[in-house]
Amino acid sequence: MYKSITPNILVDDVSEAIDYYQHILGFSLVHAVPEKGPLHWAMLSADNLSLMFQDKESIEKELPYMQHVAHGHSFTLFIEVDDIDEVYNRIKSQVDVVKDLHTTFYNMKEFSFADLNGYVVTIAQEIKAE
Repeated sequence: MYKSITPNILVDDVSEAIDYYQHILGFSLVHAVPEKGPLHWAMLSADNLSLMFQDKESIEKELPYMQHVAHGHSFTLFIEVDDIDEVYNRIKSQVDVVKDLHTTFYNMKEFSFADLNGYVVTIAQEIKAE
């Protein structure tokens, strides 16, 4: 029944979000609206992942309910990777790490950082039993 899920993330500035996710995590721009001028919405992808970013003004026009919803701290993103050490070493000096690299009780090695809009992104890798 379900095919996929792609978060549509409320941000202050879509262009800044694009730059951040391209530079920090290597996402690529798939589509942006409008094609010229200040952006109101964009979709980015990396491997099998997709994220959408939308500015406050356009999402409030589309969904008036959103006028009263806070953003930036309302959810976290959990991204699983193949090589956590490579990702951690590549980005740790470029991000606001809120929880350093550690091993969890559920057999994951992970770290978390806050992005430019205050959303917490956790990068994780499953620890394989030897």
